[in-house]
Amino acid sequence: VLSELRIAGFDARTTTLQDGGADIIGWRSEGARRRTILVQCKHTQSSKSLNKDAAEEVLRSVDRYSDRIIGETTLLVASNASGFTSSAVEFAQSA
Repeated sequence: VLSELRIAGFDARTTTLQDGGADIIGWRSEGARRRTILVQCKHTQSSKSLNKDAAEEVLRSVDRYSDRIIGETTLLVASNASGFTSSAVEFAQSA
């Protein structure tokens, strides 16, 4: 995920806080606009869908990393899971 963000033009790096809700933070300039991306990475050994915990974690990371957020912010959960539960999707759409 880190290398893909860098390919997409983000200055991206892993976070230093242990479970601060985001594993990667990245920044990119888009003309005069700046964008920050916070990514929560989840690896699973099972074929289960992810519940809303991962989405809640990345949303909480906004407060933890507020001193590093510049401009518009995108929150992302990246996973090898088969998908997301309906409660996770509903939570993300309402956040």
